[in-house]
Amino acid sequence: MKRTLQIGLAALVLAAGCGVHEGTSESGEPRTQQIQARDDALNVHEDFVEPVKLQFTPYFHPLEQGGASDEWLELGEVVLGEAAEQELVMRVYEAEPATELLPRRLTGVLSWQGEKFVIQDVAEELLSNEKGAHSAVTPYGIRLPGPGSGSYEVISSIDMFGNGPGRQLFLIHDQESGGLGGFEAWGSGQLAPATEDREAMFAIVLPGLHLSTPDMVLVRNGEQGPEMSQRIATEALGGQRSMARLAVTEGELLIAFTEDHTAEATETWYTWQRDQLIQVTGKGEQSDDQA
Repeated sequence: MKRTLQIGLAALVLAAGCGVHEGTSESGEPRTQQIQARDDALNVHEDFVEPVKLQFTPYFHPLEQGGASDEWLELGEVVLGEAAEQELVMRVYEAEPATELLPRRLTGVLSWQGEKFVIQDVAEELLSNEKGAHSAVTPYGIRLPGPGSGSYEVISSIDMFGNGPGRQLFLIHDQESGGLGGFEAWGSGQLAPATEDREAMFAIVLPGLHLSTPDMVLVRNGEQGPEMSQRIATEALGGQRSMARLAVTEGELLIAFTEDHTAEATETWYTWQRDQLIQVTGKGEQSDDQA
């Protein structure tokens, strides 16, 4: 029994000595440095931000079929793009005259492949130029990216009447069914094509209006057709930003948000992978190269 206690005490003394004696590894590196390096590799960096999963909602509506009323006054026409090798031509009408409080109400009748579609509340700016593409019509002519099995083409977007600039109707051609549809959003669209290292995305940058701050949504071809993400800054990330943009820096597609409510404006970068926003750290000066 006495010998057992002696052995135990010797083991404790030896262990205590190892705790205070630094020692070296086979490479000659102090063991305390090895332990610190191991801990640094295992610990999560204090600035690490968990990826944010975006929620998408189906966001596509067929255009309303119909023609012009006999009471409407025709004002002009504009070409909105092309689908299935045929132009989309819209005639613009004054559906309601102006009053002391409200401007006149304009309605468009879109003709395509023998069908007619009514688009309510188009913008006055559509009449500011002659027939053809102009600032109130933004052409895209791109296939909507995404994992869905369908095939949808973003034809163009047109200015709509609103209590501020930026309200757009995005026209979509369902290339399988042959139908026309669309969705509305406040902002301008921007395509970032796919590469070997990233998925394609179609983003709509929201400029901010009244009480709404700048933001961004992503639009893709989902399993149920075109779908739109929640607002990235205010809903997914939970905050307000002073600027939102898509950019390519160092060959990488990034979503950038600027915050200037602090003493110094800062820009935070995110990349996009499989429904997730991942914050990117270690980026230098912001890039002005647009995707």
